[in-house]
Amino acid sequence: MAKYELRATRIRDTYNPMKKLLFILPLLLLLASCAREVEPFAPIAYNYSPMDSGKFIVYQVDSIIYNEYEDRIDSHSYEIRYEYGRMELDATDEPIYRLLRYERTATNPDWQLKQIFAAKNTRNQFQLIENNQRLIKLTYPVEQGSDWDGLPFIRRDTSIEIQGGSINLYKDWDNFTCEAIEPDFSLNGLSFDTTLVILQVDKTNNIERRYAKERYAKGVGLIEREMWILDTQCGGNIATCIGTPWELKAEKGFILRQRILQHNF
Repeated sequence: MAKYELRATRIRDTYNPMKKLLFILPLLLLLASCAREVEPFAPIAYNYSPMDSGKFIVYQVDSIIYNEYEDRIDSHSYEIRYEYGRMELDATDEPIYRLLRYERTATNPDWQLKQIFAAKNTRNQFQLIENNQRLIKLTYPVEQGSDWDGLPFIRRDTSIEIQGGSINLYKDWDNFTCEAIEPDFSLNGLSFDTTLVILQVDKTNNIERRYAKERYAKGVGLIEREMWILDTQCGGNIATCIGTPWELKAEKGFILRQRILQHNF
């Protein structure tokens, strides 16, 4: 027993805390140096769908509406302004912005608030909630040729109200596709260094035409879109108008062109 106690005493006598410190300090410095060399993955840059309260884009809109019930064609030209309102948290505790839609015409030049939509960037998507319909407009990271389901929350047989009745807007829509990534694009006197061209649908048959394409600019967002949502029965005799341009044979639906005029991004 005495021999054991003596041995233990000698161990305590030879213990030197400075030696332990001198051993640990270089190890800590090495670990710290290694930690600085490890770079975390960069977060996704939502370059084509920036959002911030007070930011806005003004567009010129030109549309042709085919009124089936009244058997007439109407043309409209007006301006719309999309402005990001306050940021909130949605039901999933993710940031979401109010998107205020204003309109004005040449005869009524004051902006009139028409609708309030919502927009959000999720982990890898740009989502727009418009007229209670949630669309996945973009997916990140963006690559030419990439495609995705832009309508997972929307039934393809959904009808929307239009002037003169209703129409099945999303009939035959497939995946959205990033058709092109183009540099140095100009529109209405504005220049953009890089833009995305997103084809949403391009389908046609003897009685239906569905076409939708959008262009997004880096650092700005949507700058241009075109939609052809048209139906016809050719007056009851489809054979008589096969090959006739859709602008002439359409009986129901609309053609819409929307192009940026100004922004403050």
